[in-house]
Amino acid sequence: MKAAVLKAPGILELEDLPDPECPKGGALIEVKACSVCGTDVKMLQKGHKDLVYPRILGHEIVGEIAEIDQECDIVEGDLVQVWPGIACGVCRPCLRGNDTQCESMKILGFNWDGGFAELVALPKESISRGMNLIDREAPGLDVVSLTEPLACCLNGQELTAVCEGDVVLIIGGGPIGCLHAALAELRGAEKIMVAEKLENRIGKIK
Repeated sequence: MKAAVLKAPGILELEDLPDPECPKGGALIEVKACSVCGTDVKMLQKGHKDLVYPRILGHEIVGEIAEIDQECDIVEGDLVQVWPGIACGVCRPCLRGNDTQCESMKILGFNWDGGFAELVALPKESISRGMNLIDREAPGLDVVSLTEPLACCLNGQELTAVCEGDVVLIIGGGPIGCLHAALAELRGAEKIMVAEKLENRIGKIK
């Protein structure tokens, strides 16, 4: 398979690699779309003290199940959106439903090779706690790959209780800021303001 491999900060190379094997209890997916997160750009430019090289980045993934090694509701040929967290499922936070606070959390594209490749091998934890089925008729899988950042925005607006009639100020007009603006509008906010100082973004904010 072809994959974009980060060898060191500033060194990203397209390589031909052996196809990964399907992990025991896990799945092998054919990547259909993988968005570029600001975290990916930061790791490319500056690296990260806990990042082990070489590493295939990319954690906002949509793909098709090519192989799966367990019986569940997901089968070969299904389209899925993948949660980038790999939670153990057995620690105290996981047992309480707080997967994001898993005591041994791993992240696709950071501790585990990610979606800047034709194929991704997902561990069994990703099957039980980290996949969302996607309607095959869904338009724009590149847009569907933004599910994870949109979920972060949704969580933030639920915590701040954005609702009908609110006045909302968003600091920053990047991708997350734009998602926040669109979500606030859907939630009925009366006035939405975006504070941004970068000229190349200001003209694109609507």
